[in-house]
Amino acid sequence: MSDHFFVVTDGPGAGKTSLIAELARRDFHTIPESGRAIIREGIDSGGDALPWMDRMAYAERMLERDLRAHSAAQALSGPAIFDRGTPDVMGYLTLCGLPVPPQAVTVAKTGRHNARIFLAPHWNEIFTQDAKRKQTRAEAEATCTVMRETYTALGYKITALLCTDIASPADFCLCATSALTESSRWTENLLKRTNRAAPSCLLLPEADGPEETFAQGTADDRCQPEANLAPSR
Repeated sequence: MSDHFFVVTDGPGAGKTSLIAELARRDFHTIPESGRAIIREGIDSGGDALPWMDRMAYAERMLERDLRAHSAAQALSGPAIFDRGTPDVMGYLTLCGLPVPPQAVTVAKTGRHNARIFLAPHWNEIFTQDAKRKQTRAEAEATCTVMRETYTALGYKITALLCTDIASPADFCLCATSALTESSRWTENLLKRTNRAAPSCLLLPEADGPEETFAQGTADDRCQPEANLAPSR
């Protein structure tokens, strides 16, 4: 397991990528999501490894890239924030009703991340669609549910992030990664460089179950599984 590898996952349009961009601005190492890059390349090249054409080919491409990204990140010092992790491909295939190949399971089990996973719950008020994100709100909510279930089944602990301005969950991620990786000196230097003070109210929750939240009422209980959906992740 790579204890300094942290995953932020979600259903589409929940603000995950904006949060990771904010963490990158604060000098975190960040690993971009493979899915949207594959979609962009597929559209540009006219390929069919796209979630609305060949979902299995799309999943295989994601698995290859996620594995390479996980391997390459081993050389990084300090916490690294992944925009989705290796288990997300398993979740995607499950959501689509497709068989999960043994290779995907092996990659998810061997390409481990820190045991605490940050989940950006479905946030209806900010959800939008675009050329690369064609899912409906129901599909986005279902993705949230499946990712939560997939990571929990693999032994990870889920921490739901707050549906609020980007700064608050970014502050929390900064403090949480410090506490979970014993990288307090790294975090102290980062706070100095970014001219910020460590927020004393953002403490890790007590481990009393598979899912936790760092603020009252932030876990999204509205996510319900839907069948026969074709999300891009």
